Amino acid sequence: MSRTPHLAGRHRFLFAAIVPFLLVIFLTFQPPLIWQIIALGPLVALLGLPHGALDHRVASALWPLITRRDHAVFIAGYIGLAFAVVVLWIIVPSFALAAFLIYSALHFSDDWRAELGLWQSLPLGISVIALPALVFQSNAAVLFGFLIAEPTATLFAALLHKMAIAAIIASVLCLVVNLRTAPWVTVEYALLVATALLTPPLIYFVIYFCLLHSPRHFLLTAGLLGLTPLQGLRAAWPILMATLAMTALGVIVLAVFTPAFEPATVQIVFIGLAAVTVPHMLLTAVFRSTHQ
Repeated sequence: MSRTPHLAGRHRFLFAAIVPFLLVIFLTFQPPLIWQIIALGPLVALLGLPHGALDHRVASALWPLITRRDHAVFIAGYIGLAFAVVVLWIIVPSFALAAFLIYSALHFSDDWRAELGLWQSLPLGISVIALPALVFQSNAAVLFGFLIAEPTATLFAALLHKMAIAAIIASVLCLVVNLRTAPWVTVEYALLVATALLTPPLIYFVIYFCLLHSPRHFLLTAGLLGLTPLQGLRAAWPILMATLAMTALGVIVLAVFTPAFEPATVQIVFIGLAAVTVPHMLLTAVFRSTHQ
């Protein structure tokens, strides 16, 4: 656990070094939406989901999961809660999307909570969700249109556009107050704003979720579990491999049998993330509260 701050600092440096390079690559080649969507599933599965793959170890640290029955009960509860979220998306998609955006903003604010605290990190979490609609509002509306009906999708994009402006103002005020104690947070936020201004929502989401949120969450959780990053990856690999296999199968099936490849892929990725985020977020909140 003692190595966690050092590794987190190294991750911050790498993130700050890699993002400008990726922005140059995107602005040079500017891949069309179809290629962004094709890359979305594998990248999220490979780089974004390993931190959630430690949830079974987190549960074992919280409760005495000793017997197979104990593990089966936990897995059933975890999958059952995720399945309930999927059902909610089917029944009331607009409400489910609104809820997903709200609890994702709260969950993502955790990336900076150690430096800023709950209330001052919250504007940054809201920014993570709202920034994609700051410049690329129409692109965000198209993606929302894959998840919910029009004209609600356009309305959601317009609301996020307005929220982005307010969130930036609130975030800048919080960052100015904490500039001397948390300078790296300012660097990361500036890079996220630049990414949102220069790249469409899917590229922005992959850069944030796969390169900032997931590695940071993974390092912190592994450290709290007393695992090195390598030990954490070894603990996560069974679930990670299963996720990658399911993602690959899903992409193949969509490519062969689904005429509307783009909306189907976006639905699988984001509704899937929405479903697993609920049990993951609740489990993480309980786990972190026991280590404060």
